Amino acid sequence: MERTRAELIHASRLSAMGALTSTIAHELTQPLAAVANFARGLRRLLASHSPALSPVVGYTLDDIDAGVMRAADIVRHMRSLVEKSPIRRQVHSLADIVDDAVAIGLIDAASRGIECRVDIAEEADAVLVDEIQIQQVIVNLLRNAVDAMDGSAHPQIVIRSRLQGDWAEVQVSDKGGGLSKESLANLFKPFDSTKQGGMGVGLSICRTIIEAHGGKIWGENRSPSGACFKFTLPRASIPSYS
Repeated sequence: MERTRAELIHASRLSAMGALTSTIAHELTQPLAAVANFARGLRRLLASHSPALSPVVGYTLDDIDAGVMRAADIVRHMRSLVEKSPIRRQVHSLADIVDDAVAIGLIDAASRGIECRVDIAEEADAVLVDEIQIQQVIVNLLRNAVDAMDGSAHPQIVIRSRLQGDWAEVQVSDKGGGLSKESLANLFKPFDSTKQGGMGVGLSICRTIIEAHGGKIWGENRSPSGACFKFTLPRASIPSYS
């Protein structure tokens, strides 16, 4: 059962990355094209032997470095999500997990005009989880939020956490059209999707992952508009050395 569940979760992760392929390719093209342009400009500058060349070369090299690092970060995050690895529940920083998930889940946020706010409570930061699986949950919720806000005048996603006893509660909310009564009744039902061409397994896999961690996940509408998905994760006990 554990082996089958792990295979299913990994297959879902590959499917999610497949759906993002064109978006990721587009976002990779931008920093790589910038690097190529900067390199060509630098070559022309070096050929001119201008006295003011030194600072311009420095700035250009900084821009090249930034572009390469941006592309490398995208590839690194992709690789970590699609890589098949054994389940390891260890103490991780929830803030770091969210940052890595946002890097992929909201890779096209700027081009879509989406604002993202992250507020992770310090007392709810240390969690005992499989890092990649929780990233998968957050990426899935983020992509759903992006789709829900398509055409929205002021698209915004807020990710926050708070301490709930021995649990860290994570909230992912959007300013989309909200959830219909039918959607609310079948949110985590497998093979039930409101998306055109959707397989309807994303939220079902999210529930599988969260429940395997001992937590729970649910969705609700926000007031005055939008939806909010919440899930709980086991908080890690950090020894005090004071």
